[in-house]
Amino acid sequence: MPVLLLDGGVVREFVEDGEAFSAAMDRRFRRADVDKDYLLSRSELLTVFEHAHIRLNSSSTSRLNDGNGLSYESDFGPFNFDKSGFIELEEFCVQMRAIFLAIADGLGFVPVEVISLDDGLLHDVANYYYLHDNSTPRNTQEI
Repeated sequence: MPVLLLDGGVVREFVEDGEAFSAAMDRRFRRADVDKDYLLSRSELLTVFEHAHIRLNSSSTSRLNDGNGLSYESDFGPFNFDKSGFIELEEFCVQMRAIFLAIADGLGFVPVEVISLDDGLLHDVANYYYLHDNSTPRNTQEI
């Protein structure tokens, strides 16, 4: 479990590299698409959150009627733009982009130490830099 020193600018650069970001989100989407129908159900989206180590707050999970771990209004609904009941890859990428940019804004431009869990969201950022730069990126280093 590497500990990284990074800032929001590093995360933002990953998101702004459209090809790399799309490829990473496509891998996450396809791993979660258990039935291989190129759509994510509510339960499949929950596995994305779980694998990325995103914890839902108790207020969103307490409103559930179907017991699958997601509140439609706060968790699933923002991903499901067309209200089809399923999430398409494009919808998934738009919302994941917003999540990554929120992380970048939260980190700001002062380097901070972050633990990169396997398959966590920041693991994608670390992989991007280590695979593309083949060196320690600006404001990112394993310590």
